[in-house]
Parts: sequence; structure tokens; C-alpha cells
Amino acid sequence: MSKKFFKLFFSMSFLLLFGKALGFIRTALIASTYGAGFITDLYSFEDSFINEVYSIFSTFLACSFIPRYLLLDAEGKNRLYNIILNLGLVIMIVITAACLIFTKPLLHILVPGFFDIYDISKVVFITRINLFMLIITFLVNYIMVVLQAHEVFLYLALEGLILNLITIAYLFCFPQAGVLGLLLCRILAYSLLLIIVFLKLHKVTPLKYKFMLSIKDKDLIDMAKLSMPMLGITVLWQLNYVVDKSMASGLQSGSIACLNYANTISMIIYNVIGYIVSTYAYPTLSKNQSNPVKIDELFKNYLLLLLQLVLPVFILTVFFSGYISAFLYGHGNMANGSVEVIARILTMYLPGSVAYCIKNLYSKLFYIKQNTKVVLYFDIIGCLTNIALNLILVKIMGVYGLALATSISYCVTVIFQVAVANKKKYTSLRWLDMRSCCVRLIILIMAGAVSNCILNLFLKNRDLQFLYIAVIYFASCILFNIKDIRKIFSENNEVTNEKSF
Repeated sequence: MSKKFFKLFFSMSFLLLFGKALGFIRTALIASTYGAGFITDLYSFEDSFINEVYSIFSTFLACSFIPRYLLLDAEGKNRLYNIILNLGLVIMIVITAACLIFTKPLLHILVPGFFDIYDISKVVFITRINLFMLIITFLVNYIMVVLQAHEVFLYLALEGLILNLITIAYLFCFPQAGVLGLLLCRILAYSLLLIIVFLKLHKVTPLKYKFMLSIKDKDLIDMAKLSMPMLGITVLWQLNYVVDKSMASGLQSGSIACLNYANTISMIIYNVIGYIVSTYAYPTLSKNQSNPVKIDELFKNYLLLLLQLVLPVFILTVFFSGYISAFLYGHGNMANGSVEVIARILTMYLPGSVAYCIKNLYSKLFYIKQNTKVVLYFDIIGCLTNIALNLILVKIMGVYGLALATSISYCVTVIFQVAVANKKKYTSLRWLDMRSCCVRLIILIMAGAVSNCILNLFLKNRDLQFLYIAVIYFASCILFNIKDIRKIFSENNEVTNEKSF
């Protein structure tokens, strides 16, 4: 863990955690205000719908833009920036128009169960308003990717902060507007974020807007060729998304909302820790793409760092899932039975969240190596595993089977990634490298079990429980990474002594 990463991690993690804390407050307010039913089911669907549609284009940027962009001179960077910006706008406008025309058939595919239990005319109306988020989402995310290429990371943490502040203010002032008000908050937040990142882009980069729209640009063609397998992956995972939501919509009312609530907690592992590590690692690894030995060394360090940061959170959340779910969602109109369901779903999701962090980091490595076809094969296996397990486990375990299937599929994908990366000599990861993490993990499991027993036996007050859990999380993360922290402070002391001398 370098000093630069240490500063970035704590500044970004503070903003992300603050944003996520506000996100939990937002979600808890939504749960307590509307319960688990039509509004929360529809909001959960609409909230993820835009991201799922946009992900087809975001995959193109994620796997090929930064390595290609960093290879170009200033003129080439400006050309590529404008071509993708204009082309992306055209694509998003076309998709938005098509979805506006065929909204009802689209909903028949995505959430067929809604047609039986809800007023579908309201669902169609809300979905059409929400579709305009596609264009804003593209602009915000594209500019953030460009900023990331210029090693401006901090602004990536503002998304949740702005969205949650605006939504919380709405819930306190105008909750009677329902799901429509929630979606208008999202549109307002992203519009404000777009202005902020656009101004930052023009401040820190020499990029200037020009109307350039060429599908024959060599760099664009090379990026498209590299991205084609990844677009196939995106389509596969969208198919999986359709299967998940279709099955959940056919279960009892509130199932989609409970899945979403549990997933919101479980993905904190990636959205804060995994996201920061992979975001920081990607441009750093891309700069060394011509040096395989250096990439191997750097990647191994980032992977071990990721595990050291992620595993304490994972283990403790498994032990404290019931308390965390109750603290965040056990208020207002949310029934106790729904909170218990969320806690059980959370436990099923957690292994998949850790696997997703590792999967994302390995995918970045394969992007840099320009071997996206093998990533496609991994995700075909993972996606088909997920769909097959969905069909099997939902009959046995109901809504819990959907979450467990997701976790297993991510774990299967990671196993293939590690094996192939080692076989192709992209990495030289060995079990010996993981020995320290494994030993500390065993100690952490024992500590988590003891901590859970103390919580169950001696602490009955909810506020004290929350404080106790927060202290345990903080202490475990510090102790699990004590060697790196000591190393950073010793380096700082050496630098200070040299300056004094």
C-alpha cells in the first residue's frame, strides 16, 4: 500500500462511505415510508433498469478506452474523446426513442409478474419518464472515465453523495409524490453531477469539444474489435438480469425490493473497497502494459491488498447480517418478517460480492492484455451457471435461491480467471502468496464468532449494538492491515528525518 494510494483510499472511502451511509438512510426512509410493495418494487426495478441498459455501452468504455487513450498524443486524445462522445450520444438517443415506443412489450419481457399484480399503465408511465436518464447517465459516466484516465479519482465518489442528499431531502418534504418523485430526484442529481464533472474536465485537461462523428476511425475500430467479446458478455448478463427479475416478479409482493435491499448492503464491499482498488489499479497497470514482469508484480500487490481490505468486512457482515438489516431497514412500515428475509438474502449474496471484487480486478488485467475473448468465455460459464442455478434453486429456496445462484456463479467465474491468468503467465499467483491472508482469515472468523456471542448475550440496546459493531469493523480492518499501515508510517518518518537532516 503506497502513500499515494493510502491518501486516495481514505479520501475516496470517506466520501463513498458517507455517500453510502446516506444511501442506507435513503433506502431505510424509502422502506419505512413505503414498506415493501408497489412503490418499492417499481423503484427498485426502475433504479436498476437504466444502469442495466446503459451497461451495454459502458462495457465498451470499461474494457478498452483507458489503455487506448493513454497510448495517444494530445491531438489523438482529443480526437478519440470527441468521436466517442458524439457517437455515444447518438446511440443513447436512438435507444431511448426505441424504448419509449416499445415500453409495454419491453416490460412484458423484464417484469411479466407486474402485469398480474400491479396497474401496468402506471408502470409504463413511470418507465417512460425514467428512460431520459439514459442520456444523462452516459454523459456523466463517460466524463468520469476520461477523468480516471487523467488520474482524477476523487470526483468518482460524488455520485452517491449528491443523489442521496437530494433524495433524502425529498423524502422529508414531499414523500406523497411516490415513485415519480424518487425518479425526478435521480434526474436532478445526475444533471447536477454532470455540470460538476464537466467543469472539472475542462479545468484539468486540454480536451476541447468538436463535432466529430467517424465510425471509420482506426482507434475506434480497434476499441470496437477489442470490446466485441465484452458486449457479448453484457448481453449474457442482461439475460441473467431478465431471468432474475422475471422470477422475482412472480414471487410474492416485495420480493424484488427485498433482493434490492440485501444487495445494497452486500455490494458495499465492492462499491467502496473493490471499486477504489480497481479504479486506482487500472490506469497504473495500463501505463506498464509493455512490461509483463512489472504488471505481474503490481497486480499481485493490488490483489493481496484487495483481499486484506475486503475479507474483514465480508466475515463480520456474515456474523452481523441480522443486526445490520434490522438497524437499516427495521423501521416504519417494514415488517419484521421482511427484515428477516433481507438478512438471509444478504448472507447468500456476500460471497458473491467478494468474488465480484476479485473478478472485476482480474477483468482489468485481461483488458490490458487485450485478451477479452477469454473473459467472454469465463462470463458465459458464469452466466449460464447463474441461470441454471436460478431455475433449480428458486424452486427449492424461493427468493434466497436467486441470491445464492448469483454468488456461486461469480465464484465459478473467479476460479476460471485465476487458473487461466496463471496458465498464460499473466500472473504468477501461488498459494504461498495467500498464506498470510488465510491465517489472518481464520483468526478473523474466530474473532467474529466471539464478537457475535458477546453481542447476543450482553448487548440488547440497538444503539449500543450499532456502536459495538462499528468498533469491531474498524478494529478488524486496522489489525488485518497493520503491516502495511506500519510500513507507510515508517516511510513517512524516514522522509521526515531526511528533511530534518
